[in-house]
Amino acid sequence: MSVEVEVKEIAPCKKQFNIFVPAEEIEVAFGKSLLEVAATVSLPGFRKGKVPKNIIEKRYGKELEGEVQGQLVSEHYHKALEDNKWKALAEPKVDDLNFDRKEGFRFSATVEIYPEIELKEYKGIKLIRPVSEVSKEELENAVNGLRRERATLETSEVPSAKGDHLTVSAEFVKEGEVILTREHAHLHAGHNHLAEITVDGLGEAVIGKTPEEEIELEIELNESFPLEEHRGQKIRLKLKVEEIKTEKLPELDEDFLKPLQVKDVAELEKKITESIKSQKDAENEDVMAEDLLSQITKDMDIPVPEDMLKRQSLNLVQQSEAVYQIMQVPEEEREKFIEEEVKKVEGPATVQVRNFFVLDAIAQKEKIFVTEKEIAEHIYHMAMSQGKSMEELTNELRQNGGMAEIRMGLRERKTVQWLLKKADIAEGTAEPEKKKTTKKKKADKAE
Repeated sequence: MSVEVEVKEIAPCKKQFNIFVPAEEIEVAFGKSLLEVAATVSLPGFRKGKVPKNIIEKRYGKELEGEVQGQLVSEHYHKALEDNKWKALAEPKVDDLNFDRKEGFRFSATVEIYPEIELKEYKGIKLIRPVSEVSKEELENAVNGLRRERATLETSEVPSAKGDHLTVSAEFVKEGEVILTREHAHLHAGHNHLAEITVDGLGEAVIGKTPEEEIELEIELNESFPLEEHRGQKIRLKLKVEEIKTEKLPELDEDFLKPLQVKDVAELEKKITESIKSQKDAENEDVMAEDLLSQITKDMDIPVPEDMLKRQSLNLVQQSEAVYQIMQVPEEEREKFIEEEVKKVEGPATVQVRNFFVLDAIAQKEKIFVTEKEIAEHIYHMAMSQGKSMEELTNELRQNGGMAEIRMGLRERKTVQWLLKKADIAEGTAEPEKKKTTKKKKADKAE
């Protein structure tokens, strides 16, 4: 009697294998496991390797049956994949196990697989390379940003302006009763954050105020208010300006320039311009890659595995600002909130999953692989940025499955670079409008 395999299609890219292993094969596998144990086990009254098999089976039979089940599931699940020339996206869900050494072993394994991709032409795609120009305003903002890093604060008696640092005391008053106070709190004019509390319109309301001046605002308390029972209520905010400090920017003199290792302002501006241009070049290449993949995948019928899409959507949520909102949502409402956020990003997640499959198919066809040296270099730079040793980070990645993600991410990037080299690129005259999509460099891969 031979092994029986029934294949069912559960959903696009999701297969279920219903497998039956006859008793004869179970006994062969059980016998091999028994021999392996017999060669190593020692019991009182017997020499190592000389314990009778019936005694070993009586003592270790249940454990051996468990091992045999695992071996048979792995062997026949992988054989079913190979026979059908399918590639799994993740580990299978194994259930309905019915093991009987006399009757046979039945089980089912459900797994998502890579879809079959019928590639369109992907070489010679027409693209426009944007020109990365640095405006005078961008340069000035960057220089002033460096100056603000070394700015000093000076007490001011003149009305506050945007960017000034204020010290204030505040009372949150509901129906004449003070429900919360904040003494000597910091407030940045133009920003709405009073300590840990966000108050809409507060940043603008304090502009033009002087020390000792008092302000009253009617506000609605939001999720940042520490007293949950008052959130959503309208109250009055009484605020007194205690002190105003304004930033004094340093001059672009020798003392400022020397630590930056430039001889004069012209060299500083040249370095900053090159840095901004380099960043824009990288951003523009991302935009070209997006356009490239959009053209390649246009009108392609690429089924999207449901479970993989859910994982990728959840990844996008965890990388977005929503991850900070999740902790503020009551625990009993969290699951529903996450589901809603996941639905919001299903569009970009679908695009990323489809791109992943197309890039994988192209990489296989063109034999694009990632070398161990490239992986090591990537991990080295990661370790440097995280302040860890390369050995420490490598061990962490191996333990949490991150090595597979790195390999797949580098392969995707390498494939995109290969496609860009094969593209028909014309030089543009202006920067393109950036697409407003949720960004993520790689889709959720099989581990």
